[in-house]
Parts: sequence; C-alpha cells; structure tokens
Amino acid sequence: MKLPLFSCFKLLFVVLLSGILGQKSYAEGNKFNWKSIALSTTINNQDVNASSLDIPSQIFGLRYSMLNQRKIGIYGGVQLNISAVETAEFQFNDNTQKHNFSHNLVRIADAHEFRKLNLDVGITKKILGGTWLYLGSGVCQNRQLHKVSLFDENGSYVKTIDAEKVNRANPYTPSGAVGVLINLRILNVGLGIKSFNVTDFQVDEMYYSAMLGITLKRRNQK
Repeated sequence: MKLPLFSCFKLLFVVLLSGILGQKSYAEGNKFNWKSIALSTTINNQDVNASSLDIPSQIFGLRYSMLNQRKIGIYGGVQLNISAVETAEFQFNDNTQKHNFSHNLVRIADAHEFRKLNLDVGITKKILGGTWLYLGSGVCQNRQLHKVSLFDENGSYVKTIDAEKVNRANPYTPSGAVGVLINLRILNVGLGIKSFNVTDFQVDEMYYSAMLGITLKRRNQK
C-alpha cells in the first residue's frame, strides 16, 4: 500500500499551522498539565524525495508524553517495522563467512529491507503557548534482509530466499530525537527529526518523525 508523500506532509503542515495560529485561545488550558498518547511514524530522508510512501516498510510506534506547564516532563516510546519481530529462516555473517543455507554456492544481493526496533525516553519542556520541545535518546536493534540466490554443485540456479545478515559486533546502536509537540486541547501533533545511530550520523540516513495523538488533562499546574 502506497500513499502520496506530498499529501501526507501537506496535511501535517496544515494541522501544525492551525495549532500555532490558535495559541492565544489556550488561556484556560494553561491551567492544566497534560498527557499525550500518540501514534508515531518515521520516514527516512530518501523516502521524502520519493513520489509515494511504501507503508509496510515504514517504522511505526506509540509514545506517552507528559506535557507540564512549568516543570520538565518526560516521555517514552517504542517504534518498529511491521515485520521487525519476524525471524528469517536463513542467516549469514560476512565476517566469518558462516551460514545455514541449504546450498554452498550462493549469490548475495544488496540489502532490500532494513528492520528496526527502537526504544527511547526523553524530556519535554513547554516553550510557548501550546507548544512543547522534546529531546530524547534510546537504543535501536538493527537487522538487514538480503535476497540470496542458491545454486547446486553444478552451478545451476535452484531458488531465491530471504536471509538475514547477522552483525554480532554491532547489533544495537544509540538513537536520538528532537522536535516539537503542539497541544490542540483534544488532539496533539508533532514533528521532529530522528537518527537511529547518533554515533555515525549522516544526513542522508536521517529520519523525519510525525506524531498524532489524544491529549488528556492530568491535574492543575503547581
């Protein structure tokens, strides 16, 4: 399933703009601390330049955020590919050349799918009106799937399989995220940027984050 990428970002832009322009109407809401329960997604920099969005390959998740009027709040979230918890039937390791393929003669193609499972926590801080800044870090499990062609001992093609490249040395990487959340009283939206490996940050591997959630009152501010 693919969605026009431009339409997705146009909708988010309209919602964010309406939230910014409506900040003056939040006088009553400023009496309360809030909590947000939101759905989140991340889109990599390469997909932003694409004409459409391949939904199954994207990373989705849930996030709980505390939106305090004065004090610093906290948030926590989890994100993963739809297929991130699946286990590949075959595995190989580039460093040791070990594998469990049913044939010894193989041709391994470039990775065609990257699976991620990310857990992160961070802080939130109100910066103006109904807008909060969020900043956080976490850990990400990274997996790569490759198409592997199998051949018999005579060199004749047998079949093509999916296999996971096992990286024993670096299966986990530190992640980081920064962005803004806008409280629309009943709903809240957010936009930000995210890296699933902050120790080797590259612009072309950067992800854009988007969130949409419900906002609930917690208590009067203190």
